[in-house]
Amino acid sequence: MTRCRIVIFAKAPRAGYAKTRLIPAIGAENAAKLAEKMLHHTVIEALAAKVGSVEICAYPAYDTSDWQPFADTSWKVLWSSQGEGDLGERLIRAAERVIAEGFAPIFVGTDCPELDRYVLMRAAERLTHHDAVIIPSTDGGYVLLGMCKFSASVFEGIPWSTNKVTKETFKRIDSLQWKLASLSPLSDIDEPADLNKLPNEWRTFLMHDIVKDYYGKKLTKTEDLKTSACCDASSVPSWLKPMLAKIHPDVLARYYGCGLVCPTELEGRRVLDLGCGTGRDVYALAQMVGPSGSVVGVDMTEEQLAVAQKYKAHHAQAFGFDNLRFIQGYIEKLNELDLQPATFDVIVSNCVINLSPDKASVLKGIYTLLKEGGEFYFSDVYADRRVPEEVRNDPVLYGECLGGALYWNDFITLAKAAGFADPRLVEDRPLEVTDPKLKARTGNIRFFSATYRLFKLPNLESACEDYGQAVVYKGTISQSERNFVLDKHHTIAAGKVFPVCGNTWQMLHNTRFANHFDFLGSFDQHFGIFEGCGAQIPFHTQQAVSTTGNAGCC
Repeated sequence: MTRCRIVIFAKAPRAGYAKTRLIPAIGAENAAKLAEKMLHHTVIEALAAKVGSVEICAYPAYDTSDWQPFADTSWKVLWSSQGEGDLGERLIRAAERVIAEGFAPIFVGTDCPELDRYVLMRAAERLTHHDAVIIPSTDGGYVLLGMCKFSASVFEGIPWSTNKVTKETFKRIDSLQWKLASLSPLSDIDEPADLNKLPNEWRTFLMHDIVKDYYGKKLTKTEDLKTSACCDASSVPSWLKPMLAKIHPDVLARYYGCGLVCPTELEGRRVLDLGCGTGRDVYALAQMVGPSGSVVGVDMTEEQLAVAQKYKAHHAQAFGFDNLRFIQGYIEKLNELDLQPATFDVIVSNCVINLSPDKASVLKGIYTLLKEGGEFYFSDVYADRRVPEEVRNDPVLYGECLGGALYWNDFITLAKAAGFADPRLVEDRPLEVTDPKLKARTGNIRFFSATYRLFKLPNLESACEDYGQAVVYKGTISQSERNFVLDKHHTIAAGKVFPVCGNTWQMLHNTRFANHFDFLGSFDQHFGIFEGCGAQIPFHTQQAVSTTGNAGCC
């Protein structure tokens, strides 16, 4: 095989300098972090390909401060500087030098996550029987160019950063009568629209950084928010106000939730708060579960958790007990945290799921952590349609809980796939985008703040079925003595027989609410679909159709 050297043309991953075309979408800091991740990926894959030595051809010069953080890495690479001039002039110098040293240069950039060790191995193998090898990019440039021969004409006068680069390069190589191998095109990450081409793991990394930067650095108080997404979906009930009054003002000032997450019947329960931020809801829930219960708060943002931890002792003294703890981690990876499966009675979150780039993993993790009969009670932001990529990739809209908002029907599908067969809507309200510039970016999309409850009950059916059952509420749940609100369509008055479908019966009978109801009926006899629950028999029922006519059976 031809002796090769992979030459990585790299630009220093400095904020405001690297990946500048992505800055309008994700900000300078996040663009630089993505550039650094791309550089790491390219170097690691180049070394793993083992087709020859690896050289980082740096710009600016490798001995400047921009490259100092990489000087102490374990990378076994050569270093060189690109020098001045346009890209063509820099490539000419590097190609002539490497070939003079007895190697066939394989030039790559750092913009292509799809460029892995196997692609590099295939490219190097082609140079055994070809004079040059090229991998075009889908935008008209190229991801890789390798050559066994040198000619400056391959690089001179090329219209760089246009969709004509590959086409013009083909012409130059053809005019030299070189034997060229062309591999399948790959995608570069250059423009905001390209962000959707990132591998899932990379997109998760990027979105986590956007959220941590927004909530950890850009927002310092509630008033910094630019939409009404992050505010209460309902007025604070009078019974909760004394509990909130015991929470430190610094914690309250950095509250960014989109709803009031306070399910009933929590005393003595074990509760988990996902995306707890500075801990406002954790400290409220700690009072609701009391000294015999416990609350765990999880958040990925160090700055937010620092505020929560700072006042932990303050609240223990104010409450008279210490029944809570905080964990730093990602809600997409709950299985990696110090949390045991099937140990929580209730899991809550407050305008957090929309910030996750992997909502399916979050819901599956929640299902695993809940006890059977436990529930996920949470407020979040939803859209009336699927959010377009230009909104999803906007860092401010993402941080404001709009960019990551799920189309409501997609949420229902995800919830059911995770095991929550019958999601119940508790309350909702439309949201207003109060900043004129952000309003223009969201267009006609309508957003809503909504509270749902999802029960871990494996025997729930896909529809509301009628078994002739009913319940009688005893009026014994604190703060709900006259009526118990299960969801938006089930307000159950105390002392009155209330007909229910099989799913609602289970949500009351097989959960923490069981002791507060009398249950009438069983599952012994089925009467069809439960009328009034949003589904009905699909057949025409007004008149029986004769079976003696000429109509076909189908």
